[in-house]
Amino acid sequence: MQVRNCRLVALRDLNGHRAWVREHISVYMNQLIDVGVAGFRIDAAKHMWPRDIDAILDSLHLLNTRWFPANTTPYVYQEV
Repeated sequence: MQVRNCRLVALRDLNGHRAWVREHISVYMNQLIDVGVAGFRIDAAKHMWPRDIDAILDSLHLLNTRWFPANTTPYVYQEV
């Protein structure tokens, strides 16, 4: 439980429970999607609460239709 609550080996991390943290992450990821990024790797996903990851991923844009077919979602790989 400590691992998912911002205390991995006593190191501080982002608090994914907070809406403004999730919003900042999704805004950044959406900026990347809008310029053509098609996928993301979430490092150490096992250290994050699944509902926090879902909240971020649910707010992502579809991929830019300049480079990808309409209604294409970004590819997300979760490293554990």
